[in-house]
Amino acid sequence: MHFLCPSSDLREGHSRGFNVGNTQLFAVRRLGQVYLYRNRCPHRGITLNWQADTFLDSSAQLIACVHHGAQFLIESGECVAGPCEGETLEALNCLEDTQGLCSRIDLYRQAPIDFNPLAIQTYSVCQHFYPLRNRH
Repeated sequence: MHFLCPSSDLREGHSRGFNVGNTQLFAVRRLGQVYLYRNRCPHRGITLNWQADTFLDSSAQLIACVHHGAQFLIESGECVAGPCEGETLEALNCLEDTQGLCSRIDLYRQAPIDFNPLAIQTYSVCQHFYPLRNRH
């Protein structure tokens, strides 16, 4: 589990980038739901953005690759326009609780960790894995 940010740092209709080890990720909040993806375009294997925290098109309705104009659905990561049409971004598991956003990515395997949400019942997921982090 990797703490990404407090929930308030990812506002509705916005995106934000993160580095977890050597892995670049980004998250988008749409209609209260958070979607987390690896920051890697399926067309050329390069990052989608050239400016920090800028992953959405001008309407904030689609994820956009600034390098060649591919556009992806926020909810699924499917490319709906551009040279990689029909391909998808790599979606990652994201948890949100009272502490904020956490990702479930194993830095050694570079893949999502198998996780049983029923195993954590009465306490904060992020607090459980990051009990010593500063609280503001």
